[in-house]
Amino acid sequence: MFLFVASFSFRIHSPGDASRGQVNVSLSPSLHFSLSRPPPHLLPCCPMMLFCTILSWEGEQTREQHGGNREKLVWGIAWDSTRGLRVPMVPGRRVQGWVEEKTLNPVKSGIGMVVAVKKLNPESMQGLEQWQSEVNFLGRLSHPNLVKLLGYCLEDKELLLVYEYMAKGSLENHLFRKGLAYEPLSWSLRLKIAIGAARGLAFLHTSEKQVIYRDFKASNILLDSNYNAKLSDFGLAKHGPSGGDSHVTTRVMGTYGYAAPEYVATGHLYVKSDVYGFGVMLLEMLSGLRALDTNRPSGQHNLIDFARPTLADRRKLARLIDNRLEGQYSLKGAYQVAQLTLKCLAGDPRSRPSMKEVVQTLEKIEALKSRSREAKNVSH
Repeated sequence: MFLFVASFSFRIHSPGDASRGQVNVSLSPSLHFSLSRPPPHLLPCCPMMLFCTILSWEGEQTREQHGGNREKLVWGIAWDSTRGLRVPMVPGRRVQGWVEEKTLNPVKSGIGMVVAVKKLNPESMQGLEQWQSEVNFLGRLSHPNLVKLLGYCLEDKELLLVYEYMAKGSLENHLFRKGLAYEPLSWSLRLKIAIGAARGLAFLHTSEKQVIYRDFKASNILLDSNYNAKLSDFGLAKHGPSGGDSHVTTRVMGTYGYAAPEYVATGHLYVKSDVYGFGVMLLEMLSGLRALDTNRPSGQHNLIDFARPTLADRRKLARLIDNRLEGQYSLKGAYQVAQLTLKCLAGDPRSRPSMKEVVQTLEKIEALKSRSREAKNVSH
């Protein structure tokens, strides 16, 4: 459900201080939220709270972040069972991915912000594990291409995650759904989205404590109002190998069709298993076809199997390109993306490029397109 946040009652805590104060704060549309690491001792004793950081708050405890930036901390948004996030909802217009769109009645007209709230099943062990994973990763990682986790709640009957609202929904919807709400993505937008998603994945892979996303797919790439791509849903994310190991061994989870073959076969999860999933997404963006679709003719159910030979043949590539582009794309650029896709889909994870290399390649393709457009403008 989506909530229009009009006001909250804040309870302010310091990790080393038992004293508590309370202040009422109304939110303006420009107020910026970002979740921070909550004091561990608050989690079991405050089940009725959403833990958030307010970057613009004055006069409270601060902590150092990487890069020398300082954050203002406020440790709790009170959960009011009668007036808080449980006030009557106005039915939403549509469904965006895993959340229903609804609006919280504002206290004052025009004051507040729209957020997305994900509700998980508190009686399911999988739901609890996914909730913990999202809080663990998104609560500690910050990057322009990761969706912002604004707050969360763990209560007997409520398991909630509060995110920034992504106005354009998922990449999956724009690639595969038809209708007025989902206009075909232009070639330029597809490149922009691919670069944004690649940057998010590269950030995870190069973080101080490496993160393997494990469930990279078009439905987990959300788009803001300017089509900036952000990775969402960290429920299956894992820390990468340590101590010189090349992989981590875990039970196979994720989405069939996107999961790397070595992971499906052995349970060995490599950082470059994510790269394979990125290659599947690139192929979907090129073709406008789903990775798996049993409604296609026999022999074409698996997109990778039937498209791989075409990706390698420049003369046949145009047959594979999404017809919703109506020919409005650079054939040279499409071929370069096709070659990158093949590298990402290599059977041996050691043969796949790193996500940093993927970002660099896509940025070069985008730059070539820009220079070509400038040259055409000069000639006219």
